[in-house]
Amino acid sequence: MINATMVEVFTLSGLKDTTTKYRVTLFSLNLFCYSAILFVNVALIFTVILEEKLHSPMYIFLCNLCFNSLCGTAAFHPKFLFDLLANTYVISYTGCLLQAFFIYSYATTDFSILAVMAYDRYLAICRPLQYHVIMTKQWVVFLVCFSRLVPLSCLSVGVILTATLTLCGSHIDKLYCDNWSVLMLSCHSTMSNNIFGYCVTLLYFLHAVYVMCSYVQLVKFSLKYQDCRKKFLQTCAPHLFCLVNVTAALLFDLMYGRFGSKYLEQSLKNFMAIQFLIIPPLLNPIIYGLNLTEVRRSFLRLSWYNKQLRSANFEICEELAALQSLKGTTTGEDILGKVYQTMEELDLDWSKLASITTDGAPNMVGMSRGLIGRMNREMEERGLTAPLQVHCLIHQQALCC
Repeated sequence: MINATMVEVFTLSGLKDTTTKYRVTLFSLNLFCYSAILFVNVALIFTVILEEKLHSPMYIFLCNLCFNSLCGTAAFHPKFLFDLLANTYVISYTGCLLQAFFIYSYATTDFSILAVMAYDRYLAICRPLQYHVIMTKQWVVFLVCFSRLVPLSCLSVGVILTATLTLCGSHIDKLYCDNWSVLMLSCHSTMSNNIFGYCVTLLYFLHAVYVMCSYVQLVKFSLKYQDCRKKFLQTCAPHLFCLVNVTAALLFDLMYGRFGSKYLEQSLKNFMAIQFLIIPPLLNPIIYGLNLTEVRRSFLRLSWYNKQLRSANFEICEELAALQSLKGTTTGEDILGKVYQTMEELDLDWSKLASITTDGAPNMVGMSRGLIGRMNREMEERGLTAPLQVHCLIHQQALCC
């Protein structure tokens, strides 16, 4: 006889037989890890958003990866922190299905994003001349939507299939809800759920195979061309490490869920169950942030800039001070005279002069009679630091064209 019941809440027994001291230690460690995950992912996302030069496909996909980590960890860590301080470890039926949905949609979305990033790196390194033709804004938007909507659709079907099951129990021997644990409580056959689950697993296994095949091509191409090796090591090595990191973590959890032994220590079971919700979200942005020079420099520059703004407590305004015309000759002395005139008319402080942008002409950059040379001597006489010389970017682009 099947003892079917209407399950309203599930009991999570991953924290059973834990002492108060042990729970407090776990709470402190998990709070630190979750805070670190939030900081590194949010920092990388805002660095890419605020730094305009990082608005390229690779960094957009990286933002997508970090945002996915925030979504996945938010489905586990707050509830886990609450459970560590509570005397009862329960979760509602609806909450259980939602938690399983968001945690495993995070895992599958990670594979989709890494596959998209592998495609992006393949085009950038192996087909650089076609890269900007293929990676248009519309195509980037499509890839971002693909990497998120396909996993969400797959997991939605899985959760709906699980919700139709009649359950004969409400005890889950883990720290959180997962689809497999709920299937084990079913009173009837779960053949359709298992088949669908294996199909989804196969789909994302093919994602991993695609990424590895892409990297085989990238390695072959990099070995042929010396100038591609540095680009490969800088942008692809962290990507490959992230793939290995996520794959190992998920295989660890998959093997534990399907074949975990009941004789294992509970603390080891808990670690095996949650490590893919801690290690990849924490390491992925750190790996990219430390290894990708542009991200690292942009983050440090933005951090220093904001610190200076807070300490200085001033407003920045940008406007054209003056537009002077030169008639007849345009020597360095003539230009310097106009600079003098402007500084005096507007009562500008010479110590605030930070840089001079020129077109690189001799009358501008000459160290003897050019504007730069004369300005340097003028600043030296005033006991001030010489301004930074900058070559106009628009002029450089015009010369290239």
